[in-house]
Parts: sequence; C-alpha cells; structure tokens
Amino acid sequence: MNNDRNLLSLLGLCQRAGQLITGEELVLGEVRKQTVKLVLLASDASSNTEKKIKDKCGYYKIPVCVTSDRYALGQAIGKEAGSS
Repeated sequence: MNNDRNLLSLLGLCQRAGQLITGEELVLGEVRKQTVKLVLLASDASSNTEKKIKDKCGYYKIPVCVTSDRYALGQAIGKEAGSS
C-alpha cells in the first residue's frame, strides 16, 4: 500500500510539471509517436481499453503498469475520475 501512495504522490508532481498525459486516445497517440516511457492503467479500466492499451504498448515495447483505480488516480492528479 505504501508503494501505491508513493506512486500517487509522484503522479501529482508529474501533473504539476506538465509531464503527464491522460485519456485513452491521447495516450494511444503518444504511444504511437513513442514519446512516453511508461503507461499507467487504472485497475478498473474496461477490458476493451485494457486490451487496446496493452496491445499498442506491447507493439511499441512500452511498459504498462496496472495500478490504483481511476478514482485514486484522478484524485492524485486533481481531476475527476471520468475525465482522466
């Protein structure tokens, strides 16, 4: 649980630094451009979204980490759960 808390704190810092991309389509676009180093996927993402993200990241060899639910991720970056 402590690791999740640390990760969420780092996400907040990344958001404030302008180094965080959120939203399925924006993330997939950046994966295609290969400008991302890591993709975090909410544990409660739909199976369709999970498959799309994992397939695309697998093709471009970008690591995917399944982590907290979308509510915790949204709270960490200061956005509503549905908009992140």
